[in-house]
Amino acid sequence: MNISYQKPSPASVNISCEAHGIYPQPRLVLYEGATKHSRSTVSDVTEEAVETEEGFSIYLQALVDDRTLKQQETIFECVLFIPQTEYQLL
Repeated sequence: MNISYQKPSPASVNISCEAHGIYPQPRLVLYEGATKHSRSTVSDVTEEAVETEEGFSIYLQALVDDRTLKQQETIFECVLFIPQTEYQLL
């Protein structure tokens, strides 16, 4: 699983995460916050899953306006879930 970011403009940040070769079809959830206990779900995301011979490849992307970020450091965390299981990958 990979998570990355880019600054497409001085006023925004693009957060991306992806995972490959997973079965059954997973879900990705993106969180933001200053600490793990104060994190919240990023709701405006684009998620896509593609099935291949090796399993599913899943992609998530969010464009975040810098004005919505906290004054202090903001931590982004991408979590992979496999529905109907207890499996999670941070």
